[in-house]
Amino acid sequence: MQKDFLGQQQFSEIDFYKHTRLIFILSKILGSPLEALYYIMAFIFAKDLNATPLQLALLVSIKPAVALLSFYGNLIIKGQPKRLKPFLALSSILAAAPCFFFPFINNVWFFLIAYGIFWMSVRAMIPAWSEIFKINEPKEKRGRIFSKGATANYIIMVFFPFLCSPWIDAYPHIWKWFFFILAAIQTLNAILLLLIKIRTYSESTEPYDSYNLVSLKSLILDPWKNCWNLIKDRDDFRHFQIVFMFGGAGLILMQPVLPIFFKETLNLSYTQLTFATSLCKGIAFAFTAPYWADRLNKISIHLFNCYVNLFAALFVAFILAATFHTSWIYVAYLIYGTMQAGSELSWNLSGPIFSKEKDSTLFTGVNVAMVGIRGCIAPFMGQLLFLFTNASTVFISGGCLCLVGACYSVLFKKSHREKMILSMEL
Repeated sequence: MQKDFLGQQQFSEIDFYKHTRLIFILSKILGSPLEALYYIMAFIFAKDLNATPLQLALLVSIKPAVALLSFYGNLIIKGQPKRLKPFLALSSILAAAPCFFFPFINNVWFFLIAYGIFWMSVRAMIPAWSEIFKINEPKEKRGRIFSKGATANYIIMVFFPFLCSPWIDAYPHIWKWFFFILAAIQTLNAILLLLIKIRTYSESTEPYDSYNLVSLKSLILDPWKNCWNLIKDRDDFRHFQIVFMFGGAGLILMQPVLPIFFKETLNLSYTQLTFATSLCKGIAFAFTAPYWADRLNKISIHLFNCYVNLFAALFVAFILAATFHTSWIYVAYLIYGTMQAGSELSWNLSGPIFSKEKDSTLFTGVNVAMVGIRGCIAPFMGQLLFLFTNASTVFISGGCLCLVGACYSVLFKKSHREKMILSMEL
């Protein structure tokens, strides 16, 4: 019997599938509570820490912007399957480490840095997980395993903030201890991640190849050169990125304005915010993720992304409707959860889809880098637009960008189909 990287006996194909599914779901269960609490950090900044508009804009932008740093995680894992497990474990520990200092520090800038470290670590783990899925799982099962893990993640993200938000309303600084406790739980996740078994080179169809970095210049520039060459050479992947750029920019444009809108226009409490942003969004995500996973195996990824962008535009419409009655905010986040279920599936599995039998880390790494580029621009554009106009103008602008992304998906799909027909005729 063949041996794996650690010299242990290898699993059968079905064993690899079950093992990877179990570890992925358990990892999501252990890591989700801390992630859920970080999701309401913007409201903590606005209500408890009295953050300035600049700090709120930085908070919103830092989550996608640190993806530019996460992108360099590819240097460690590209073509190095042996490094996938320790990379995931160390990223999990790094994400939790700053939270142990929360109860003893009362500095907005420290919390801002901790927020960035957390999301940098979470983003860095995505290419590693995508590659593990590609190595261990057959193509038709990747969507199912991801949707199950993501559903477990969202179920926890629904109930945990909903349970702890009344405590935060009653005791304004107790959230710091929540972060401390959940960081301790997150460290258990690192131990779990070291138990993942990964197929050997001989069992994988991928001829691995890693970076050959010989200088600081090469270290900094080579990943970006590879990223540019991939986008330039792969027409289908380039159009995928354009669609996500429109839709993602539209949603990120709104983010620095939403906490202010919720506080000053809608006057929502933590409990109301949690009900909308966690419960409604999480329920919609959990119920629709299996459907999205099924559709991803049956339609092109470009048409799939068209539907995702249409749901994003619909979310904006109901956010605007909330100015007339706050109940519409719950409908808006039911739609957002539906949209995000499809978006995360497409975004996380596009690497294995486009790479086929090649190393998927570069493809997924490009996704991470594009998130960073959007994060460096769109939140500040949204804040600037808000300063000169109002929240409704920002929301309408974001919705229009999402609609442009949906239209672009349809146009590219039609153009791509015509090219395929023409090439077959020739």
